[in-house]
Amino acid sequence: MHSRELLALQRNDMPEALRQAQLQVGRYNDSWAGMRYLMYLALLGRSAETWSEFADLANRFGDADVWMAAFLAHRMQGLEGGGALLGWLADEHSRDTRRNYLSGALRERHAFMLLFIDRPPSDEAVQTVQQATAANNQSHYYVDLAQGYAALRRGDFAGAAAKLRGIHDDLFNISMNRHHSVDDVLPYLALAYVRSGRASDAEKVLEDHRTNLGADSDYLVGRALIDGLAGRHKAAVESLKLAFHRLPAMQTRSFFPGYTLLEACEILLQESANDAYREIIEDFARRMQVAVPFPWAAAFEAKYARNLDDRQLALAAAVILDPKSERIGAFPESERAAVRGAAIRHASALGAALRRPSR
Repeated sequence: MHSRELLALQRNDMPEALRQAQLQVGRYNDSWAGMRYLMYLALLGRSAETWSEFADLANRFGDADVWMAAFLAHRMQGLEGGGALLGWLADEHSRDTRRNYLSGALRERHAFMLLFIDRPPSDEAVQTVQQATAANNQSHYYVDLAQGYAALRRGDFAGAAAKLRGIHDDLFNISMNRHHSVDDVLPYLALAYVRSGRASDAEKVLEDHRTNLGADSDYLVGRALIDGLAGRHKAAVESLKLAFHRLPAMQTRSFFPGYTLLEACEILLQESANDAYREIIEDFARRMQVAVPFPWAAAFEAKYARNLDDRQLALAAAVILDPKSERIGAFPESERAAVRGAAIRHASALGAALRRPSR
């Protein structure tokens, strides 16, 4: 069935790909197939069906996979913070038949991701996360994460380190129990330590991670940030390339692993103006859109691609997938409108949806 789904995508037959994904949900009870099914509905513009099916599948599976499709659908619809987001979360809460800690945490995470992934930090975003948390698990986790990440983005590195350290400690302990890393704040904590003059603390948390959990993607991105900020660009680039090949599954992480990787590349490019970082941003961002048309990946490619056609093609995809992306904010509306039609050539599920024969 999955091979038939992929063949349908190659033929630009999105309705058939959708049908095959739906069959996999029914036969194999596969939550990742459920994510793809919802993603195809969203890409086909069938919004009402997307949200009706999402509620059913979220209750059926009770895991994080289908929430990825919810993120993509909300980005395409332009749902932002404040009352609209909180209202949607409240509606989902009322439809939740599991009523367990994980389902509440996934709603809190959804609010955090919509408010902070490829968005500028704001007090309003932090307040909305606080409200979402109060209405669900009432945990400090996402409030501290929002405050810490916002502080990091604003240049308050000491404040960021203070907020992120407790989260790191919790995630490190969970990682030790599971024997693999779930510590997606490690690179951000290492960055906050280095930027606040605590390089030895950055080295210590990274070494503790490497010794106990290995040189995984979380470690390598943190290592690259320390090396790159110290001028060791060759070592940093090698770590980033290796991190790309060791990217973990999203699961219950708060940051898309690929997003953290690209953001680290961006930080080092802005700090050093070393074009090697631009090259890997362009390469990674394009490759990250193959299986899932992540809006933030398209936005990174649009901002940093050097070839005009590549840049315009990525911008066309980003304009459809996330018109409010922070990274495409500098593109004028006239340019966005001019390139929008080029998205039909995009080599992803978005392009397949736009090229479908019935269109």
